[in-house]
Parts: sequence; C-alpha cells; structure tokens
Amino acid sequence: IKNFGHEAHLEEAGHVLSQVEMTAASPQTMVAPLPLQVETSCAPISRLKPTAFSWKWLAVSIAVVFMAVACYLLRDWLLPQAPLQQKPITVLVADFDNHTSESVFNGTLETVLNTAIEGAPFITAYQRSQARRIAERLQTSTTSLDERISRLVAQREGIEVILVGSISSEGYLYTISIRAVDAITGKLIEAQENKSVQRESIIPEMGKLVLPILSALGDATPESVQQAAYVTFTTANLDAAHLYSVGVELEGQGKSEESIRYYKSAIQIDPKFADAYAALAVASMNLKRTDQAAEYFKKVLPMLNQMSDNSRLFTLGTYYGAFLHNYPKAIETYRDLVSLYPNSAVGWNNLSIVLVYTLNIPEALSASRRALDASPRSLQYRLNHALYSMYAGQFQNAITEAQEILRGNDAYEFAYLPLALSTLASGDVQGARNAYSKLEKLSTYGFSLAKIGETDLEMYLGRYREALEPVVAGIAADIKEENMGELALKYVAQAEACLAIGQTAQAIEIASKAVSCSKADHVLLPSARVFIQAGEYAKAQQIAAELENMLQVQTRSYAKLIIGEIALSQKKYPEAVEPLQEAQKLHNSWLSHFLLGRTYLKAGHFAEALAEFEICQKRRGETADLFFADTATLRCLPPLYYWLALTQEGLGMNNSARDNYKEFLKLRSDADPDDPLVEDAKHRASSLASD
Repeated sequence: IKNFGHEAHLEEAGHVLSQVEMTAASPQTMVAPLPLQVETSCAPISRLKPTAFSWKWLAVSIAVVFMAVACYLLRDWLLPQAPLQQKPITVLVADFDNHTSESVFNGTLETVLNTAIEGAPFITAYQRSQARRIAERLQTSTTSLDERISRLVAQREGIEVILVGSISSEGYLYTISIRAVDAITGKLIEAQENKSVQRESIIPEMGKLVLPILSALGDATPESVQQAAYVTFTTANLDAAHLYSVGVELEGQGKSEESIRYYKSAIQIDPKFADAYAALAVASMNLKRTDQAAEYFKKVLPMLNQMSDNSRLFTLGTYYGAFLHNYPKAIETYRDLVSLYPNSAVGWNNLSIVLVYTLNIPEALSASRRALDASPRSLQYRLNHALYSMYAGQFQNAITEAQEILRGNDAYEFAYLPLALSTLASGDVQGARNAYSKLEKLSTYGFSLAKIGETDLEMYLGRYREALEPVVAGIAADIKEENMGELALKYVAQAEACLAIGQTAQAIEIASKAVSCSKADHVLLPSARVFIQAGEYAKAQQIAAELENMLQVQTRSYAKLIIGEIALSQKKYPEAVEPLQEAQKLHNSWLSHFLLGRTYLKAGHFAEALAEFEICQKRRGETADLFFADTATLRCLPPLYYWLALTQEGLGMNNSARDNYKEFLKLRSDADPDDPLVEDAKHRASSLASD
C-alpha cells in the first residue's frame, strides 16, 4: 500500500466487490425497477405473403398495442415508485442542555445527532464550528449555541430548522429529549422524548428519537428503511464518542494536528470505532502523512458495512482519490454520493477535489460552488473554491475568497497559501512576502508551508541563492516534526535551486533524499527532472519505471514525460515527441504541453510549439501548485514567457516576442547574475527593439 503497487490495487478490487455486495443487500440503495418492457414477437415482413392477410393477425396486433398503451398509462399504478425528492433543508444542531453532572455529554450528543440527520438525503447539517464562530460575533460574551443564539445564527444564515436537545438523569436512568424548531418563528415542529434510557443505550437511542423528527421534516421514507440507512454511529461508548466529537470540532477549525490526538484517544477506548479511523485517515492525508493514512485505511476498510451510506461513500471516495489516486473511481463514488445526497456539501466538495486531479478545473470550480452554496460559512469549502479559482487563473477571485476566510479567522493557516500565490501571480511581490510572514507565525505546520512558499517566491524571481535560506530552515523544521511529506517537497525545491546555481553534485544528492522520503508522484516526477538536467538519466529512468508500475493514468503519463524529457535533453527530438504526446493523451497536464512545446521549438517546428505554449499561457494558474499537492510551484511560470518569446521570434512575430521577453525580464529583474536565460532574453529583447 505504501508504494501504491499491485497489493494496493488487489485490496481495492476486493473492496469494490464487497461494496457491490453491500449495495445489493442494502434496502436503502435499491431503486425502482426499470420500466416494464412488453416483449412482442412477429415474423419479418419478408416472410408475409401479401395475399395471406388475416383478421387474426390484425386482432393480435391491436391487442398488443392496447396492452402496451394500457401499461404505459397505468405505469404509475402498476410499478413501485421511488419516493419523491424532499425539499432540501439546512438544520443546525444546538448545544444540548446537560442537566447531569457528567461533562462527557458536552459536545458528544450533538455530534451523534449530526451524524443521524446527515443520513437523510434532503438534509444538510450546518457545521457547528462555523455556527460557533458566528455566535462569537453576535454575542461576544459567549460561544454557546443555546436555543436563543442558535436561532439568531440560523436567521442570519438562512437555516430553516434548529434541533434542540436536553439530557437529565435520575438514578441509573437518563431522560433524553429532542425538539425540532422553526428557526424563524420559533414554532415547534416535532418533539421526542425517552425517560428511561440506560447509559450504554444513550447513543443508539439518539438515532431512534430522530426518526420521527425526520418524518416531520418531510421524509417519506419508511421508518424501517430510515433505521437501516440513516442511524449509524459506529460506537456506543460515550467516552470514545466524546473524544471523537472534540476531534471533529478541531478539524472544523482547520486544526488537523490537534484533532488527530483526540481521534487516536477515541480508538484506544473503542478499537472498533470506524468513524474515528476514517477521520484519522482523512486528517493524515491532509497533513501528507501517507504511511499513517495507509494504516488507518487498512483498519477502516473492513468496517465499511457498519457505516451509513453517507460515511461509507465518503470514506471510499477519500481512499480512492487521496490515497490510491484512482481519480476516475473516486469521481464515480462521489457522483454516487451527491446523487443520493444532492444537498451534501461534503459530497460536492470532495467531488470538486478529484475533478481537479483529472484537470477538469471548470467543473471542479462549479462543484466547489455547489458545496459553498450548501454550506456558505465553511472555511474548508471556501478555501477549495479559492484554490480552484487560482488554478483557473482567476487570481483576483482567489484573493477575495482567501481574504474572506481570514476576515475573523486570521489563524486559518491554509488560506494563506492561495492568498500568497495569487498575490504573487498578480505582480505584488511584497504582498506575497507579507502573507508568508504571517503564516510562519501561526503554527509549526504554518511555518513549514511558509518556508516552501518563500523558497518558491525567491526562485520565481530567479534568486536561487537567496532561496536556499528559507528552504534550509523549512527542512530543519520538518525533520524535527517528522513531517516527511513536506520534507520531500522542500528537498525537491532545494535540489532545483542548487542545480540552477551550478551545484550539480549537491542537487543529485538532495533529489535522492527527496525520493527516499516520499513515493508520491508529485515528488518523484520533479526529482526525476532534476536528475535529467543533471545528466543522471539512469536515475530518472528508474523513477519512470516506478511511476509506470503505479498503474494510475497520471502516473503512467508522468513516466512518459520523463522518457520524453530524457530524449529532449539528449537532442533526440523525434524520439521525444511520441512519449510526450502519449503522456498528454493520458493526462492533459500543463507540464506535458510545456515539454512538448520546448521539443517542437528545438526541432524548429515553431507553429506547433506556439500552440503548446499558448495553452500553457492560458492555463498559467495551474503552475501555482503544479501537482495540486497543497504546496507552492509558481516558479515554473516565468520560463514560459522566455520560451514563448523565442518561439514567436522564430515565427517573425517580433512585437509579441519583444513583449514576452520584457515580461520575463520584469519577473527576473533581480535574478542571480549567472542566469543564462536572463542574459539571452536581454540580448534578444534589445535586438528586437533596435529592429
């Protein structure tokens, strides 16, 4: 699994089969039968003699037609129908009134209730962490979400319903009550109560109490199906559930590192807590801790049949997309999720993520908009919308969205990355520096992100020697934190900088360190490119073979990019074109266009080169994070202007060539003096100006 090799895919195939078996056996996933097909049989026309006309055949024909029409007209009566789609409703779960002396209930019952209502396809559970932030602004003295404050939040956010609960105890028995209240009028919609609940039955009883409330909100699904489909919280242990709920709250605040500690504590109490393992896997992937995520996925996959459809599809989608990088399968899974739960903000958000990895940026942007519409105050969904705006080259929109996140949430570290990169891409170098300066002070992970960002900024400007200072500081921090994913990315950047200033031996050594730290494709491919430029073709070919064996479309594409760039480096241009074209067909990456453009240019095919470079220019936003790895790679963009200008010059487009040389020189005005591209661009721009 760690190497994403054959074993991982055998396991994937097994889980696909078990998923099909679960789907077939699950009543809540059954759909209405296909429309009735009336099968008729009649002889081919060529076999009928004109003189053999018979009233018998006419009668049979009329009868068949009549039966078909009758079946069509009565189909709604004859055939079982899928339930009507309920109107989407957003629900906010208020803080429970805890009339016991047990703090374990604080925040726990709300998480259980959220899980129960999210099983209903027509309900979006409003994120409580977001509601708490709004409550802070509305009522500075408290962050409580009692009924009064919850109604204020709901009215401000357009939330239709709030759920208000309470728990009390007498002796060994507990009383649990849940009320659904119209957020605008305060009118009671439905109330449920059980006065004789034993402690170990509290979590299962919460699921039972919510079913009549869902029906009152408009759910026409039979209660037996609701029970199977909606009410699935994978632990009955209150202490484990409490720790998990704290982790969920922290994750909602963007504090993945802290949330992991609580999830781990939860599974120490209940080693079969499937939701906690799934949360650990996702949080680990967010922090690029692939090896740890592998262990948690290994634990949760056999437990999928214990989870609700919602949680199961979400977990599988993350496994396919984030871990195995099987993006087509992930897209299929998340499309299933949003089909079952069309108002699922999580589903639309995760669908947008895997669409990005298939380079379908426009549809990803649209899906992220759907997620944001369903949950307007979600920092994570707004962050993704900012990132995808950046990938689409809509830098100002990315800046606006990132600033909206940081307005009142200035410690949300991830928002600084699209803010800094889009600010830099818009030409404001100092603004980008300021963003990274704020980011590095927020946390250890913020420091790590800031240092790769500062390194990328200096390399974007062609200041490769200056880039070594922040990257070395970042490497030291990542080693201390044992953050191998971020460490590998910094080794790649350091190797590139060393190569640019002529330290070839050091570049080879450092790129080898990167490969030893991570087998992620966003580390292997740029490391291979360092080896190619350093003349270490055997090392690059070894990485190409490794990527080819990972089986996924994009990794096989990257393998062909390496083979093509080796041929380009050796000036074997015809031999370079074919693998680069094949790579592009497999995965239409920005880099495939860039390398193919350079190959055509070197071969003297200026028109073909121009077409490739113009695509690169149109898709320049993708260079901000070239492999969508939550890092900074904007340094890939400036050379495009040089190669584009060289191509235009070859076609006699002198004015355009001069403008692009100037654009390149503007970006590299403070570059290291021995940058050969800068010197050549100065000479060529001067020659074109004199012409």
